[in-house]
Amino acid sequence: MKNNTRTRIMQAATQLFAETGYAGTTTRAIAELAGVNELTLFRHFGSKENLVRAVVDEFGGLAIAEDLESRLSGDYVQDLTLIGNELVTVLTERNHIVRMAICEAGRFPDFRQSIAENPRQIQHFLTDYFTQLIEEDLIYPDMPEV
Repeated sequence: MKNNTRTRIMQAATQLFAETGYAGTTTRAIAELAGVNELTLFRHFGSKENLVRAVVDEFGGLAIAEDLESRLSGDYVQDLTLIGNELVTVLTERNHIVRMAICEAGRFPDFRQSIAENPRQIQHFLTDYFTQLIEEDLIYPDMPEV
């Protein structure tokens, strides 16, 4: 139940931050959209600032890489399809998080670091994954289809 509540709060915050920005979003509006009491929001996150950081972290490169890694099947064709689909989803359906983080980078200077790290974390994941496939002789560096 707690995780479900936390997820609902983060989804509501993500939607409202994308629509109205950090400054234009109130914790009351987030709580209302999430279907929880505002106090519940503060119990989970402590502050609006902590909530926006959690949203950015949730959709960051490390979180994406960890999620992908946990879903790999060992079948490289299926895995590459999964990776490709997930990256397209991130770029098309979650780009509002990146836009929001960029817009709020003046208010939260550490967001700049997060924004810069996201592509690197995904690149490290992909490099490790392809290196493993090469070491297992499942693909070869000169395979054009890969």
